Amino acid sequence: HMKDAMAIFGSGRAAALLAFIPWLKASQIFYWGDIDAEGFEILDNLLSVFPGASSFCMDFETLDTYRKETTTGSNAAVKNLPHLNDKERLAYQFVVQHNLRLEQEQVHPDWVQSCLQSLL
Repeated sequence: HMKDAMAIFGSGRAAALLAFIPWLKASQIFYWGDIDAEGFEILDNLLSVFPGASSFCMDFETLDTYRKETTTGSNAAVKNLPHLNDKERLAYQFVVQHNLRLEQEQVHPDWVQSCLQSLL
């Protein structure tokens, strides 16, 4: 339970459309997407609009913990994603180089809660 919090679910590629919601500019934003090339591209796009946003469960530790649940990625090429931090960039490069995808649904809710709690 998180007081005064709101979760937005939906198409990750539409995340940048949130820029048109003025009050979000002053809000603390946490983003969690699939750990794959596209998930990190979406995160980079979101960070370009909301530079203060933070990702969670999108790091090498999560990927390594759930490595057995990964599937084949989309054969994406490495792109320059300038808004990612070092931990995000490491995970991004790894999934692209190894053509991996870890979908959100494969990550245990307790792990997600722990990652989110570490941000608060």
